[in-house]
Amino acid sequence: MQTSRLQALLALLTLISTLSPIAQAQPVLCDSDGTTTGYDNAVSLGLDLLFAVDGGTFTICPNVSLDFADFGALVIEYSNIWIVCDGTCEITSSAGAGSPVVIYSQDETIRNTTFSGIKFTGYTVEPYILGDVGEASGYTDLGDITLQSCSFEDNHVNNQTHLIFIGDVTIESSTFSENTVETGEFPIVTVWLGSFEVHDSYFYNNTASALLQSSLSSALAVQDSCFESNDVTTLAFVDSESGGLFNGEEGNFEDDNMALCYGVFESLTGQCSVFDEEDCRANDQDDLVDDGLGGDDIIAPTPSCYTDKALMGSIF
Repeated sequence: MQTSRLQALLALLTLISTLSPIAQAQPVLCDSDGTTTGYDNAVSLGLDLLFAVDGGTFTICPNVSLDFADFGALVIEYSNIWIVCDGTCEITSSAGAGSPVVIYSQDETIRNTTFSGIKFTGYTVEPYILGDVGEASGYTDLGDITLQSCSFEDNHVNNQTHLIFIGDVTIESSTFSENTVETGEFPIVTVWLGSFEVHDSYFYNNTASALLQSSLSSALAVQDSCFESNDVTTLAFVDSESGGLFNGEEGNFEDDNMALCYGVFESLTGQCSVFDEEDCRANDQDDLVDDGLGGDDIIAPTPSCYTDKALMGSIF
């Protein structure tokens, strides 16, 4: 399994274990809005996460970009961690190696990890997020990770997938746009062993072998999501020959994609379950919130709303 990738982190984790709590930082009053108390640099957030034994909510300052090349990586080793923003902040890395976000522990099964309202952008080396929340138990007990109202935009890798998870993963009300796998047959998101659920999310103008992949007994379910203008072999892939399961899909819209399978392809049966909804219902639960599209926000966005790239990142 991809756990071999995690071995490169052992030196960092060993260093982490030697740090004193005195090294902890604290959130500050954000200069960006003068009202929010949060983190305005990668080092402060990274340090506090290292000592978050009891979990907690960690707020990133609005309109701030955190470059984790300054710290190595955003490392989560404990359960009940929420990293939140209002949708205007970024996590990125200008480093030439390593994953910017790592969720991993050899000592405990990590549960209830959530990223909310964060943009992940501008990375071109390793997988952007590397999340293994099962190794502590030998993969008999899996943790869970949720990406909520996040965006993944303009990330480009070679012979890699962008997000790799081992455990239960939920993606909801999130956007994936302008991401590419330049060489090699790799998907944008891969989940192994656990459940993989995608709700109310939008995938636009990505290039890869697939957008979503479940493998090694992981189970995929896709609901109320939109897939437009992607260049892929299949929109979603279930590696059923290795035990992957397809738990179904409903309410999904696809348009203007370049693909062999316009839906979910199961490798064992060779069956393609096509996404064939006539309307794009992604994020319609938030239609009373200003979606940045203009007009009456009581009316849910329609597929035509999503055809202008300039609107990407503002629809949630």
